[in-house]
Amino acid sequence: MPWTLNTMLLETKNLSLTHIDDSANTFLKDVSLGLEENQTLALIGESGSGKTLTALAIMGLLPGIFRASGKINYKGKNLFDLDEKEMRLVRGREIAYTLQNQDALNPTLKIKAQLIEKPAPIDFEQAENLLSQVGLKSEVMNLYPHQLSGGMRQRVLLAIALSQSPKILIADEPTSGLDAAVIDQILDLLDELKEKNKLSLILITHDLSIADSRADRIAVMKDGCIVEQGKSEDIFRNANHFYTKALLEARI
Repeated sequence: MPWTLNTMLLETKNLSLTHIDDSANTFLKDVSLGLEENQTLALIGESGSGKTLTALAIMGLLPGIFRASGKINYKGKNLFDLDEKEMRLVRGREIAYTLQNQDALNPTLKIKAQLIEKPAPIDFEQAENLLSQVGLKSEVMNLYPHQLSGGMRQRVLLAIALSQSPKILIADEPTSGLDAAVIDQILDLLDELKEKNKLSLILITHDLSIADSRADRIAVMKDGCIVEQGKSEDIFRNANHFYTKALLEARI
């Protein structure tokens, strides 16, 4: 069932991606999604289903091999109509993205350099405040990534993503590779940050239990398409698509 409400903060309409040299080679097909203010939308599906490509399209970070069509509307503007200079005012400042790999941090730089200098300069006090928001002490700034646990590195990535006070946070598999106890801590942290900072959250995951417990709405992706979407409780109570049903059965 497509999204039909009119109070969207972010909306994709018939978003499609093909190979620039071969239009028959389709990576995303007619992806239509909507995200309201202070809402959590979970994109679920197996690896290669198109979740991360959807996020990269929203961020304007697609590799040059793709040709995009459709619309990505944010606050009434189609992001595809913006040039790179205009998009830089949106990327990070309005819509932020956290990578799914905690090893995305530069191993040769201390956390201080990565937090204060990227994506835009902030001062030491702001950096301390950001680390505090994600549950880390200021001493972390003097450490290298390899001196931190996986959960701590994920928290640093969240701090970097929040450094420009975005309205939307896209969290791409933020619990990948983490222990069960740490997974709950990171998800609780995301909920706290969402509430405190009045964030809207797109949570990319292959874990249905995470989507069930954390999302307001769920969109199920398969082979570059949205096969089913709706309120979280409706998806889990009355799934219609065979793929969603298979995911639910596999979870059980």
